[in-house]
Amino acid sequence: MSRKNTLVLLTALTALALAAGCGSSTTAPTAIDTAPPASPTGLAVSRTPLGLLLSWEPNTTDADYAGFVVRRTVNGNETLLIGTPTDVIECVDPAPIPACLNRYEVSTVDQSGNESAFACVLVDLSVSVPGLMPGESPGD
Repeated sequence: MSRKNTLVLLTALTALALAAGCGSSTTAPTAIDTAPPASPTGLAVSRTPLGLLLSWEPNTTDADYAGFVVRRTVNGNETLLIGTPTDVIECVDPAPIPACLNRYEVSTVDQSGNESAFACVLVDLSVSVPGLMPGESPGD
C-alpha cells in the first residue's frame, strides 16, 4: 500500500471513529466504583410470634448505599430472605429450620452492585431444654 493510500485510509478510519463517538471528549472519564460499602453492624436476633426477627443498624456511612441482602444457610442450603437490596433494618424469618443450626448473613449493597462482607449470627435450634422451645433461652 502506498503512503498516499495509507494516509487516506487512516483519515477515513479516524473520521469513522469520531462519528461513532470515539476520540477526544470534553468530559472526564467516569471512575468505576469497585469499593464495597461498610458491613452491617449491630446484628441481633430475637424470637417473635411471627418467627425469628433479625435486626441491625442503618447504613449511615455510604452515600451510594442501595440496601441490605439477607440469607439463611442450613446444612449448606442457602435461602434468600431478602434477595434484592432493600432499605430496611430488620427481617423476619417466618420459617427457621427446626432442630438445626440456622446461619443468618446480612450484607450491604451499593448502587454499583458492590457487596460488603457480611455480618453473621448463628441460631441453634437443635438444642432442647426442658420447658423451652428450641431456640428459646430461659430469659425469653
